[in-house]
Amino acid sequence: MKLFLIILFFSLVIKGYPIFNTDSAYFHLKEEMDKYHKTFDVYTDMDAGGNHYLPTEIMNSEAISLTQTCTLGMYSGITCIKAIYFAQQAEWAGVGWYDSLGYDLTGAETCSFWAKGENGGEVIRFEVGGPYDSIYRSITVILSDTWQKYYIDLRGGNLRNLKRGFCFVAERTNNPSGCTFYLDDIKFDLARLDSLRLIHTYLPLFYRHDQKWALNQAYTYPNVLAMLAFMKRRNPDDIRRARIIGDAFVFAQNYDRFYQDGRLRNAYRTGDIKDHHTGKALLPGWWDDSLSLWCEDKYQVGTYTGEMAWLILSWLIYDSITQERRYLSNAIRLGNWIADSCYDSTGIPGYTGGFEGFEQPPESLKKLRWKSTEHNLDLYVAFTWLFRLTQNPIWQIRGERALNFVKAMWDSISGYFWCGTKEDGTIDTLLVLDAQTWGLIATCDSNRYRQALVSAENNCRRETLGYKGFCFSERGDGIWWEGTGQMICAYQFIGQYEKTDTFLNQLRIWQRLSPYGNNKGIVACHPESSYTGINRFWGPWYYFPRLDIGATSWYIFAENRYNPFWNDTFPLPPSAINKEDKLPPKIKTKNFFTPFGSKFLICLPEREIIKIKIYSIKGDLVAILLDKNKKDTNFILWNGTDKKGKKLPSGIYFISIISDKLKLTEKIIIKN
Repeated sequence: MKLFLIILFFSLVIKGYPIFNTDSAYFHLKEEMDKYHKTFDVYTDMDAGGNHYLPTEIMNSEAISLTQTCTLGMYSGITCIKAIYFAQQAEWAGVGWYDSLGYDLTGAETCSFWAKGENGGEVIRFEVGGPYDSIYRSITVILSDTWQKYYIDLRGGNLRNLKRGFCFVAERTNNPSGCTFYLDDIKFDLARLDSLRLIHTYLPLFYRHDQKWALNQAYTYPNVLAMLAFMKRRNPDDIRRARIIGDAFVFAQNYDRFYQDGRLRNAYRTGDIKDHHTGKALLPGWWDDSLSLWCEDKYQVGTYTGEMAWLILSWLIYDSITQERRYLSNAIRLGNWIADSCYDSTGIPGYTGGFEGFEQPPESLKKLRWKSTEHNLDLYVAFTWLFRLTQNPIWQIRGERALNFVKAMWDSISGYFWCGTKEDGTIDTLLVLDAQTWGLIATCDSNRYRQALVSAENNCRRETLGYKGFCFSERGDGIWWEGTGQMICAYQFIGQYEKTDTFLNQLRIWQRLSPYGNNKGIVACHPESSYTGINRFWGPWYYFPRLDIGATSWYIFAENRYNPFWNDTFPLPPSAINKEDKLPPKIKTKNFFTPFGSKFLICLPEREIIKIKIYSIKGDLVAILLDKNKKDTNFILWNGTDKKGKKLPSGIYFISIISDKLKLTEKIIIKN
């Protein structure tokens, strides 16, 4: 095993991969963010987000067959192009990739592509430009039966409005019996690294007709996580990348193809986000040959409140970090839409799931009546951020509504958060992992909700084929690595560092050794499919072993002890803190000023604690946080309440910690 790890280490160095875990993860995010913008692509895979032009110019169509979904022997990716010329049908035939408006490719010097023949010896002419362009360049090649790269020289040509991006022609003179040949990775050497764009969320391992929805999707929530991950590191290039993602969402909000009310969609097209013809934001989808129709997924084009909440908080965290106030108006607009369209006071009041379906015809758009604990947690945080930055009390009220729903979903007897309410308003008691983890790190209330992690462990912990982690819900199977990252963050919050180390090491190993990975990003699940325990409109909901920017981002959060809800860092273990200095022990506190009062995270010294008490400035005992012989945690979370659970008045107070060999006192300020 040691020899294998040594070989792996040096192989990564030779390939130029970063050797540190988080550096590798960031490298993956950047690589995926740039993959369609380092060049200007005509074709890399079927329906790839970076494709431009369409093969609509079929010349002598009876003599040519073109398939863009060939999955045998492609040069790279998951598909290639297969072309067959039938010489007996016509003296020549060809296909041109065309766009009626044309693209400005000024600055490109070459068009490159990979090609091979079925047998070798096939003679094909390849072209850029044509009768309606200001440039025409061509090369004629004799193909090998192995993949070879070819270049068309464009230097000195006018590429300002190029309508025919690529073309091939086969002739009977050179191929008297016809021919079969293959093409892949047709590209212009034109980088556009400052263009607005979103990142492909799940990278397909292979082309499947029943999973075409995965070919070009850039889901909103995982892209928000990537934006937060970039902001966590905060070097200039990372902030630039976060801004590109944030600006892409602003464009999507302002240039939706139908809505003008501030909402966004659950997913957009990766690659260029702007539709070249309409100027609107592009949505994901796929071409269905059997229907001769462009198809879309009703979840991807819908709007879920949880996804929108994450976008609000990421926009506002960017504004908070940079002090730019770049996205505040967009966040307010989206927040108002959620409040106006998704709040439901019937049954247990709270915010509903949002909308699912297509905008046209109107009856195909479904208003979702179920309410999710997870979504309301997200909205509590988003509305709290809006209150912080605007000081408008309406956001405090809206945040309280979301938080009250979350509190109503707490099963104090069983010690976990219910999933939410169903369409008919009845309780859905399913234990879902993220409701437990986010219930802790979003509310910052470990005193009340600490038991949620125990319930998550008892119901969602899995050990599968040598790996340990957590599944999506109590009915799920396999390991869901994004959720495992969330559990690590929750463990860090409550100070359970042995468990943190156990599962963080599992993620590190999975990053390097997953058979479906690239030694950089995190593959979504283990083993080959992981059932979430939930059924959706398409049937059972599974995760598949694809590289996942959401799981990669949560891994980055876990490695950095980062709370993405509040743009905060979980405390180091007390042992690590004590190693930093040899000063006498102090009470280390973190004060969270929220619209609903002060919350204090108290880091305890490594001693047997007997009593922790709160005194007023007059010396009156107002609260007892701990009064027993032994502490069982490294941290205490206190909500600024007295012995009866009532909020203490704002002012100065003192924390007193007493053991048999130690007495410490620290001043704190409460804002309630």
